[in-house]
Amino acid sequence: MKPKFRSLGSKPKNEEKLSKRPLLRELNSSEESLERDGTIDIGDRATAIYGGLPTAAGILPQFPGSTSNKSEASTPEKAASSDRAPHWSGSVQNLLEQPTAAFPRQVMLGGLAFCAVFTTWAWYGEINEVGKARGELVYQGNVHKIHPVEMGKVAYLAVKEGDTVKAGQPIAELDTQLAIAEVERLSQQLSAYEIELMQTQGSIDRLRLEAQTRAAISSANLQAQEASIAQAETNAAITQQTIEGLQTELGAMETQKNRIDPLPVRAGQLREQLQEQVSKNQERLNRLQPLVERGAISRDLLFQAEQDLLNSQNALLRTELNDETVASERVFDIEQNLRDRQSRISENHGRLEQAAAEADRLYAELAQKKAEGERTQLEIQQQVHQLEIQIAGIEAQMAQTSNLLSSAEAKLERRFLYAPVDGVILALHLNHSGEVVQPGQTIAEIAPEEAPLVLSAKLPDREAGFIEVGMPAQIKFDAYPFQEYGLVEGTVASIAPDSESLPEMGEVFEVEIELARNYVTEEGAKINFKSGQTADAEIVIRRRRIVDVLLDPLRQLKEGGVNF
Repeated sequence: MKPKFRSLGSKPKNEEKLSKRPLLRELNSSEESLERDGTIDIGDRATAIYGGLPTAAGILPQFPGSTSNKSEASTPEKAASSDRAPHWSGSVQNLLEQPTAAFPRQVMLGGLAFCAVFTTWAWYGEINEVGKARGELVYQGNVHKIHPVEMGKVAYLAVKEGDTVKAGQPIAELDTQLAIAEVERLSQQLSAYEIELMQTQGSIDRLRLEAQTRAAISSANLQAQEASIAQAETNAAITQQTIEGLQTELGAMETQKNRIDPLPVRAGQLREQLQEQVSKNQERLNRLQPLVERGAISRDLLFQAEQDLLNSQNALLRTELNDETVASERVFDIEQNLRDRQSRISENHGRLEQAAAEADRLYAELAQKKAEGERTQLEIQQQVHQLEIQIAGIEAQMAQTSNLLSSAEAKLERRFLYAPVDGVILALHLNHSGEVVQPGQTIAEIAPEEAPLVLSAKLPDREAGFIEVGMPAQIKFDAYPFQEYGLVEGTVASIAPDSESLPEMGEVFEVEIELARNYVTEEGAKINFKSGQTADAEIVIRRRRIVDVLLDPLRQLKEGGVNF
């Protein structure tokens, strides 16, 4: 059926406005009457509003010139239309079948407005392009895991989950009976080696002291021997000098004797001369006596001649007496001195030979004492060398034992497990004492004190290309639905330099996200997060305009070679 408002399309605008007013009044009055009669309700009225014009189910606009027959004629068509679209309300169906005159324009204006608003929103609006990662809360700085390095039975547990511990505080103790016994055994063995070393070192010190003492004694003996040799050599030299002096004296005496031997000859010559002088003085006296008697000369001359004769005779007599006595005495003395010197020379020769023999004996003793001293020193040095070799062996055994002791002490120390840092016991994987633990088995986990919680998440490789440190993130916790508790803001703190392969996710990068807050609120109370809680993180990679997102499929098709 053709809508009746189309026949009015050629009317002027003023007449059209005038004609709409009674129509609206008629529609409103008809709608009010239907509401009073119960034909339509408020809900139908609300659903009848479309394009800004209220309509009522079963109410048709009455234009001038229209008849009730036409309205009645439209009733079967409405019924048929209602049968074809039972999901439409009556008012909407009536509006669709018989729209108002302004409805198309209103629909067009509404569509244009919607397009303008949508275009503006798409052009200026932005959406976040995010990378999704999943992970769990951990303490920043890595959780410290306590595990033994050797197998053993737990003897004592000092903590429980949730306890606060300080660095160096005992966590657990393994069975130490065998380790303590080994440490004691090695300590005793090391003490025995130390005592043996002290004794051997004492022996070396005694030998060295003995060597020094013997060397001093030998040196003193050698010095005394050398002094004796020097004295013997001095005596020999003195004796030699004495012999040489005696030989010199002997030579002088022989020379003197040789000089004395000609004295008798000279004495005879002197006697002959004196006798000749006496003869001459006698002849003179004999010549003078006659002259004195004749008075030719004075008696003084005679007296003088007599005196000269007397003196000559006395001199001859003295010469004869002295020469014989002196010559014999001097010859005797010289011969006696010669015999004495020869005797002394012989005696000194004996002494010289004795001194030389003594010197030779002393030299032999000196050489023997030197050899004995050197032999003694060599023997002591050999003993010291043997003891030093023994000390080296003892020191090697001590070093080996000390290393074994250090290893045993370290092994004993490793039987005690301590907290490496100040923190809180997050997990304790032992139930009671007496359990046997294996090397590397985690006994406890400690979170550093005051370490903040961060989200350690796995980001797929395909979404990690644009992720950078400092990018914002929105976190949704599984335990706290974000529809009720909201999103928790975060910031990317670190990204792993290399990817790792996971069977369920493939290649992933580990991302650490710092939380802006570590709690959620419920009815004004704060609920703190706990380590191990899982969450999804949406990392804001970049912001894109909505129009770019909408046109991105077309752009991809164009880049793929599809022409429009």
